[in-house]
Amino acid sequence: MAEENQTGADGQQEPEQHSPAPKDVNNAKLRTFTQEEVDRIINERLGRERGRKSDYEELKEKAGQTADLESKLSKALEENEKLKSEAKQAEHEKELSTIRANVAAKHGITDPSVLAGDDEKQIGEYAEKLMKVFADMRSRGTVADQSARTGQAKAKHSSREDFINAMSTTLL
Repeated sequence: MAEENQTGADGQQEPEQHSPAPKDVNNAKLRTFTQEEVDRIINERLGRERGRKSDYEELKEKAGQTADLESKLSKALEENEKLKSEAKQAEHEKELSTIRANVAAKHGITDPSVLAGDDEKQIGEYAEKLMKVFADMRSRGTVADQSARTGQAKAKHSSREDFINAMSTTLL
């Protein structure tokens, strides 16, 4: 303890001196480095730091690429869903076209595009309604009366033309 608390000539206690050397000061050997060794040590340390920084830059670049790829994937998935929806809609329209053609043939309608509905039942009901309206108009002579009202003598219409005229004046 005498070594730790030494008193100077002026009566004040001198602070304890700590050195970065090992605890046993007597056994400590001072090491000197040459300029080449100092340069080598500094360059090694700088190299490690650059390596960390390059790893960081590399990771940063990969993160950017990942975000870009995720964005492209998201867009591709959206496009895929859109195309699936369009394909499903086209398939549905094709089925409806086939149903309209079958119902039109069944009821003697020459133009299946005049039939409306989203399924076979609706299209069939619409075709029956149209044929009933058209039959009622023919039985009452409404189609012939229309040409007489215009004052024009028209040649006899085909059933298709009569049907279209009846639809445009009655249903629309």
